[in-house]
Amino acid sequence: VYALANSGNTLFAATQGGIFRSTDNGSSWVNVVATNIPVYTLAVRGSTIFAGALGGILRSTDNGTSWQDINSGLRNTFVLSVDVSGNSLFAGTDGSGIF
Repeated sequence: VYALANSGNTLFAATQGGIFRSTDNGSSWVNVVATNIPVYTLAVRGSTIFAGALGGILRSTDNGTSWQDINSGLRNTFVLSVDVSGNSLFAGTDGSGIF
């Protein structure tokens, strides 16, 4: 597990095998993004979850049921960290700085 984040009563885990979600305080987990690409970081703003991965940034607005790529403007999609400040999303990449 590379990162943990919570949105309301839901816990998310970023792992080597994707993103997992728990709605029972970690007693059981469901893989909501199954991938062989590692997911390194998570950030939450309100009901929106952001995930940084080897393939870029993913966003979910429905508690992790569906995810969209939001990589517009990224020169490097190896994202090691994401953070939200106000209405801005920041992404730290491997070797290409912060976007």
